[in-house]
Amino acid sequence: MTTAWTDGYQTEVNYTYGYYRDLSPNYQKFCLLLNGVDCPPTNERHKHCELGFGQDFNPAHAAHANVLAEQNQVPHHFYDASFEELLNKDLPMFDSISLHGIWSWISHENQHIILQFIRKFLSPNGIVYISYNCLTGWAANMPVRELFHRYLGEFDLIQEIYQPLGAYFKQCDYKPQTIAELEQAIPDITYSKLLNALVILCHLGLAQPCQAASNQDMVEHAQKLNRYFLEQASYHTNYQVLACPLTGIGIPADQFTQLFYRAHFIDGLDSAAEFAQYVWDVLTQLGWLVLDQQGNTVSDPKTSLEVIQEKAQFFIDKADPDEQGLICIGADLAPSTLYEAYTHGLFPWFSEGEPICWWCPEPRCIIRPQDYHPSKSLLRNMKKFDYKITINHAFEQVIRSCSLPRSYADETWISEEIIHGYCQLFEAGYAYSVEVWDQDKIVGGLYGVTIGHGCFGESMFSTQTDVSKMAFYTLMLLGRENNLPWIDCQLVNDHLLSLGACTLSRHEYLKSLQDVIKQPSIDWKSYQERSLLNDLQYYITPPHDCSYLENKSARMVFLDPVHRIDVVTLSELSRVGFRRSGDFVYRPECHLCRQCLSCRVPVTEFKMSSAQKKAWKRNQDLTVKIISTQEATQTHYHLYERYIIERHADGDMFPPSYDQFEKFLIHSCTNSFFLELWKDDRLISVSTCDQLDDGVSAVYTFFDPNESKRSLGVFAILKQIEYVKSLNLDFVYLGYWVPHAEKMNYKSQYAPFELLLDGQWRRINRHLEAKEIQELGDMLMTTLPSEWNEPIIK
Repeated sequence: MTTAWTDGYQTEVNYTYGYYRDLSPNYQKFCLLLNGVDCPPTNERHKHCELGFGQDFNPAHAAHANVLAEQNQVPHHFYDASFEELLNKDLPMFDSISLHGIWSWISHENQHIILQFIRKFLSPNGIVYISYNCLTGWAANMPVRELFHRYLGEFDLIQEIYQPLGAYFKQCDYKPQTIAELEQAIPDITYSKLLNALVILCHLGLAQPCQAASNQDMVEHAQKLNRYFLEQASYHTNYQVLACPLTGIGIPADQFTQLFYRAHFIDGLDSAAEFAQYVWDVLTQLGWLVLDQQGNTVSDPKTSLEVIQEKAQFFIDKADPDEQGLICIGADLAPSTLYEAYTHGLFPWFSEGEPICWWCPEPRCIIRPQDYHPSKSLLRNMKKFDYKITINHAFEQVIRSCSLPRSYADETWISEEIIHGYCQLFEAGYAYSVEVWDQDKIVGGLYGVTIGHGCFGESMFSTQTDVSKMAFYTLMLLGRENNLPWIDCQLVNDHLLSLGACTLSRHEYLKSLQDVIKQPSIDWKSYQERSLLNDLQYYITPPHDCSYLENKSARMVFLDPVHRIDVVTLSELSRVGFRRSGDFVYRPECHLCRQCLSCRVPVTEFKMSSAQKKAWKRNQDLTVKIISTQEATQTHYHLYERYIIERHADGDMFPPSYDQFEKFLIHSCTNSFFLELWKDDRLISVSTCDQLDDGVSAVYTFFDPNESKRSLGVFAILKQIEYVKSLNLDFVYLGYWVPHAEKMNYKSQYAPFELLLDGQWRRINRHLEAKEIQELGDMLMTTLPSEWNEPIIK
């Protein structure tokens, strides 16, 4: 996209004083009223935007206009910026936007940017005013143009540039040419000289910078623009405004909804016959005719009333916005229309043979990704079966699968018209799909719309048990990873509520929507197969002395620290035995030794032992606080320092240092927090934890050595279990359980607990005696014998 101010323009022109009444919002509303369009009155809060003010984009004009506005104490904001730069600014919503003579003189690329600007910043029921020139250049320059055509080369100009340029124009019968085409046709002229020559020719009226259409084509194009922008004004919730006057000799029958709303809310009419007569009276006064469903003009009053009354009855049957949420009927499913609809809270929903209906239900159902918790059976099935999940690999296949009849219904609402419209929207980058594959066959998936940080779910399908839920879970993970505030589920039902969905009022949803769609878009292209761990890079260390067992060597597999580790990735890594320490994520990978087993506690089934109950009761005078590790202070370090000196002077972390503390416990490649225990105003214990999507990982706990009678290490784990329960999550990951290391086998006292053995989490349902722990540790030096499978391990 271009950001140049001066594409095709001469900017060295002094500022000219003048005022065009056409640009006044009051005058624009007056003209609309004369044509039967009712507009809300202008007030002090009215926000107006003029694009391309001044004369030919001269930046000096903006500066001078600033001076004039300040002198007259006019509240204003003038920007010396390109259209693209304006599009990316944080601007308010405007009640009116005007372009005076600008549209005809800018490139098609900038015209597209202006359309985006209007979609983004025009308020519902706002006004767009666009004037355009039907002549190339100003009429005052026409004599100069004629002279130039007749006497090419007689002006005091640079002959070696204008002579071949003018000759080439004449040869091409003055058809529009791109600069690239001119460069190829006249290779002897450099790009800069060619561009300067075109600038002057444009200002003489001898060439036009981008206008390739004839006068009639330009008029027809502008009429289409007028109609498009006025149709978009129907996307609002203020039904007391007639918002859809259309140019041309008739109105498509499907657009009568706007007049029906006026008949009902302003004039208090109720029946289809009253609606039809009211609308016909309005059309007669305006000189407009009705178009039937085939697009033919209807001139007979009786037939016209019949067409209108049929539409009015449909409106009455289905269009109560307070109960069902039907907002308007008509328009099309072009990508621009769908984009505009979703940014204003609407979505299409209609059956085959019906006109397109646009809905904004009350209330609106949403689900916040952080509130969604997959069922245990779903997680088991995802691990049990070898499915592959992809993003945006087969959009059309997914939507066509969603359109197929279901076991509980003979047909769906997803017609060929819907499929074509959303496939175009996908090609434009505003739709997404999630696919679940069994080998090379899609067995489930979902699709939706994406605009900014807005994610709008549409439909899903499955041909095998739980696979659509797997796609939905993937979407939730993606939402968490991108900090999406919510995913739009449109209509509320008991199933969605059971998954964690909630509702917003229409007003709350539309207010939130405007903030969400202004956020940066999700980088969908970066998401390929959701087998996250296969795409990561790992390194293995040489053998070194084991930190847990004497006279043993160990090896570690490390994740390449260049990888960005978020909650989703760390959760997947934790489930396969990895653990975080500072910025590093690792897992033991030792030859002929499996002493280090990942251990986790299922919080809903955990039961305190008598000793743990005593520790719990003993510490009820403590207060729990949770803060980010990034909020660490000297108070935390001093407690850590005392703990290491008095409890671990024989360990590899002695002597302690702040640098060590910072790298070990503060630095984190993911979302980490401190779970603090306070006795009045004194900090006595800190547990560093990592947030996971199925629980928390307990990284390290340190406490006041003088408080050893409190069993603070035990109480800290119990508090972590309580915290995970409060989040409705499943596990506290305790790190590695090492049977032959006395300092590491305490974790077996939190029963039931699970150990990761041979790639599977195996349940141990009771506390283990010291002898059992020793025997199990001996066997893990080689392999796990079958007699340990039952009854202890399940």
